[in-house]
Amino acid sequence: MDHHLAKTDTKTADQLFFELDQYYEKHLPMINDNFKALLAQPGNADKLYALQYPYDFNKLKGDDSFKQWLLNQTEGGLVLKATNDMSFYWQVDYKALQKYAASLGEEGKDYLSIQETETDKPYLGDGGLQITRAELGPRMVEVEEYLVNYRSSPRAVKLRTLYIDYLKTYLSDYRYDAIDEATMKLLPDVKEEYQNFARK
Repeated sequence: MDHHLAKTDTKTADQLFFELDQYYEKHLPMINDNFKALLAQPGNADKLYALQYPYDFNKLKGDDSFKQWLLNQTEGGLVLKATNDMSFYWQVDYKALQKYAASLGEEGKDYLSIQETETDKPYLGDGGLQITRAELGPRMVEVEEYLVNYRSSPRAVKLRTLYIDYLKTYLSDYRYDAIDEATMKLLPDVKEEYQNFARK
């Protein structure tokens, strides 16, 4: 990808990028399984707990195989994340994959943008909402535009699931901030937000 993507036409670049995305989807569960096994080895988890996010594995002392394995994952386009209870997991680093954006066609760029936004700041995490309704609205519009513009794309199936999740969250999960308890009606600013979204 690094050596050849810029030399191809945008259609081919998109195909190569989507193949890479499928590769990640297929192999990420195995990588996380291998990672759990590595963390079970004495001392490895403690080394990670000692680091601050974002994790710089070059700061790990020594040059052991664990450190090299971690560096290989980041070089391969993955980023290490942690839940509130400090459970570690790997995910695709779409921000790092932005280096390919200049070579991609419109569909590839749109897909990359959607994935980067969601993985950089997920709308849900650690059992609760992580963004406001005002932040979620534009994300829904962006995904809907993708689904309209590229309805026959194989990626549309994946993003349709994300869109439905966004929509359910947008309409129901913010309800305590959306309704006037006394009248059980939508608050005026929320109603206006819904109307604006419907128009878009």
